[in-house]
Amino acid sequence: MVLGGKLIQHIPDSIEAALAHEQPNPRNEPGHVVKVAQGTQLHGIVGADELSVNSAHHQAAADAPAGVVVNATAPDGVIEASRRRVIASASACSGIPNF
Repeated sequence: MVLGGKLIQHIPDSIEAALAHEQPNPRNEPGHVVKVAQGTQLHGIVGADELSVNSAHHQAAADAPAGVVVNATAPDGVIEASRRRVIASASACSGIPNF
């Protein structure tokens, strides 16, 4: 948001047929999958097109402002990982390991 992007304040209020991003199952179990964008640094690190992730958030980035690349999305379109393209890079994931 500091780079000019917009915030989804509460995913269930903004995304039709949203997944349970605040998963009801235990946090040490996957809550949903994310699709990893090919050609991104994240894809190079994990070497996979799809990952199972735990999920504990109700907010998300609504868009990717100039200079930010979406690295992964949930099947409902929610941005799950992004990366800023600069010499000194910064990465962000909306999922945080809780175990």
